[in-house]
Amino acid sequence: MIRGTRSQNMRHPRRVFVLPPAVLLVIYAMASVAPLALAAHSATREEAFWRELCIGIGLVAFAMLLLQFVLSGRLETLSGRMGIDLTMRWHQLAARTLAILVILHPLLLVASSDRHNFGSALRQLVALFTAPAYASGVAAWFILLALILAGLLRRRIPIPYEAWRLTHALAGVIAAALTSHHAFRVGLYSNDPALARYWYVLLGLAMGVFIFIYAVKPLMLRTAPYRLRRNSKVGESVWEIALEPVGRARFAFTAGQFAWFSFGRFPWPAFDHPFSIASSPTVLPEVRILVKESGDFTRTIGQLPVGARAYIDGPHGNFTLRERYGDSLCLIAGGIGIAPIIGILRDLHANRESRPIALIFAARTENELVHREEIDRIAERLDLRVTYVVEARPDIWEGRVGILDFAVVRSAVRCARPERCLVFICGPTPMMLAVERHLTRIGVPPGQIVYERFVYD
Repeated sequence: MIRGTRSQNMRHPRRVFVLPPAVLLVIYAMASVAPLALAAHSATREEAFWRELCIGIGLVAFAMLLLQFVLSGRLETLSGRMGIDLTMRWHQLAARTLAILVILHPLLLVASSDRHNFGSALRQLVALFTAPAYASGVAAWFILLALILAGLLRRRIPIPYEAWRLTHALAGVIAAALTSHHAFRVGLYSNDPALARYWYVLLGLAMGVFIFIYAVKPLMLRTAPYRLRRNSKVGESVWEIALEPVGRARFAFTAGQFAWFSFGRFPWPAFDHPFSIASSPTVLPEVRILVKESGDFTRTIGQLPVGARAYIDGPHGNFTLRERYGDSLCLIAGGIGIAPIIGILRDLHANRESRPIALIFAARTENELVHREEIDRIAERLDLRVTYVVEARPDIWEGRVGILDFAVVRSAVRCARPERCLVFICGPTPMMLAVERHLTRIGVPPGQIVYERFVYD
């Protein structure tokens, strides 16, 4: 198998202990149901089935709530092998499951007494929600449901992204504190020594992660500032920002990864934003990113002045060639999805890649096909075939027009054996899903298709 040459002066991030996805899933499942095992060995017993079921659901929900702090996507040990998109998707699906458990917890408690008389059950439910002894639990119940609903509707809620992130984090901490009070005050099993110790461990882990991300890490980043070296418009509503370190370089990454970038005097966690790194590690200490004007922050990205202070939290992500192999490479980008793709392409060029490479770059208009001249120059030096696709035909455009259909994708897979082709896709979610279907139809195995996304619904 051809693997292409690698430069001897490449800079890679330090080796971080990373858990395999299967191990993470097993640990998560065991940590979520461990309270049930500990409660089963408790001397306390509740004989009513519905009450036992209600309590068991509450125990699992409490464990899942505390584990949500760990599934933040900001810990390389968790997201290094499977990418932050899957880590955050896991976080999101766990939140939906948690919502169901939270809703069922009080309902099953009422069902344990009189599930055949609706009027009586409703009165008991009202009494349950107004009882002083359950006040902390009721408050946590409403906060959790509001928190999860806000997460599901985030893109439809008219508040700034930074404000949403800050309230999301604080609401999670408040909900965890209230749930802890509820569990220890009225919980049937939580005061059992073994289960109590387990809660303290999970609470310590959750709060430790929270403090690390929101207090310790910002102080660490503040010792390694960057400055904005160049801010240039490279396409329609697309800017390329080049950063350089203030002092000696401390940052290293693998082509295709991303980082959280913050601009200003202090790296506040609520005000940083994830951007793919669009440069090769071979040009370090300079780090480049591509930013498209789309949200509250990015709409003003062109106003950032040269010399502005910046901070980089990373690297993160698994959208890389590291430990992946194929006889040929296929890079497919849609719109601003070119950011990590061109980072990989620049790295392949710097390291004189010898394998056949295909690049498909699709955009709405010709003006969104950024860095075309550079891409064409790279194509003259590597075994690279480039296909540009635009949705709307301009008067002077002679390339492909339309969408990334099966014919376009099939023509780009430059491998006699598609099962040995390695494909990287980045772009809008519908585009990536459609391209993935085309690739599997051609014969490219799912394990040879790599993508990473930041919009989940």
